[in-house]
Amino acid sequence: MATIDLLLLPTDLLSATIIQGGDAESGTEPLGRRRQPWSVAGLGRAFVPCLVMLAAMSIAGCSPAKESSVSGRVTLDGSPVSQGTVAFEPQAGGMLARGALDADGNYELMTNQVEGVAPGKYRVKVLAQERSPDPPDGGLPPPGKLLVPEKFTQVATSGLTFEVAPGRNRIDIELSSE
Repeated sequence: MATIDLLLLPTDLLSATIIQGGDAESGTEPLGRRRQPWSVAGLGRAFVPCLVMLAAMSIAGCSPAKESSVSGRVTLDGSPVSQGTVAFEPQAGGMLARGALDADGNYELMTNQVEGVAPGKYRVKVLAQERSPDPPDGGLPPPGKLLVPEKFTQVATSGLTFEVAPGRNRIDIELSSE
């Protein structure tokens, strides 16, 4: 009677090797090591790369919401800026956080498409311009008229800096056309 023993080798714990032994009664010799196509090796080799990829994705930004959240309202001379984007750039370096302005000038920041931001000091800019009509030739439309003074469209010239604390933050941005 032939016997089949399962042997896990220490160098390849995720694969299984089958040793087919000989039978003392029939006088047959052992056949040696042979990999089976259905063995644990096939499953292990497919499972490990998937597991590594999932771990890498969670480290690379597919993680839960950030430690702080920021929302607020952007106004120009007391009136809401009804379209555009507000952007927070970390002074210490890192990912830019952005929030789209709704019709009432409200925004909520997201970093790399994840709700929230890291606590710290930020330089801020507001990008808001009218939408240009599409050109008849189907090309790119020209930039629309700015809805905020140009100095607010760059962090270097806006003069807007804010501190984001851990937890929920409400940061209203009041711009002046002067």
